[in-house]
Amino acid sequence: MAAVMLVFLVRNASRRSKECDYAIAMADIALAVTAAILSQVFLSILKPDWAMPRWAPTQGGFVGSMFVTVVRTLFPQGPDDRPSSQFSTNSLAQGELQFMASEFKKQVWRRNTVILIVSSIAVAVSGWAFVHAGSLRIQIACSGIIFFALAVFLGLITIGAAPGAFVQSSPEFYRTELKRQHRFLQWVFYGYVGLLLPAAVLFLVGSHVYEFVVIVYMLLFAELILRKAEAYHDQFRGIESRI
Repeated sequence: MAAVMLVFLVRNASRRSKECDYAIAMADIALAVTAAILSQVFLSILKPDWAMPRWAPTQGGFVGSMFVTVVRTLFPQGPDDRPSSQFSTNSLAQGELQFMASEFKKQVWRRNTVILIVSSIAVAVSGWAFVHAGSLRIQIACSGIIFFALAVFLGLITIGAAPGAFVQSSPEFYRTELKRQHRFLQWVFYGYVGLLLPAAVLFLVGSHVYEFVVIVYMLLFAELILRKAEAYHDQFRGIESRI
């Protein structure tokens, strides 16, 4: 534990503002695990009585490393010293606005297409599993997945789709769309945590500890949703400062 905390303290002190948060988290975990292993190696040489006997990753150690990974990623180290907006304070030209809006609309369209495909597959597979499930637990889990997919689809057709006249719009309209996309991702996040995660836990009940690593990746994806929503909020503030 002392070796791991030392690594985190050193990494916090040497953080670079332009470094990707996920790159920081993964590097931190790799260095922390290496430090934990080396601590036992050094103890076995310098003070064998202090080293853990037959030291090797156990199920508890595996779950512990997953927990550290989740905490380290969901709660980035150090204060967030990023500027309040990625834009400068210069006035926003109409041509620049149209380019930004066009790129944003393409991004939203690609995202919505992927969501529709994945949601359709999830509903079809979960519906089949619900019908053929042999236990109530699996049926409840399938129901959670289906409700989540339907909730995402409902949010997509109500607040997640960009209007056709978006590109030729004013800065105020662009800000409105950024705010709508921010609300949509928040909707997805709440459904993800409230429906999909519990459904995944129900599926994994009775499984081996190692299979619960799926929850770690699901939590990391939840963090990705929140950070994308935060990026939309930053763009909203940037447009606001340049109107």
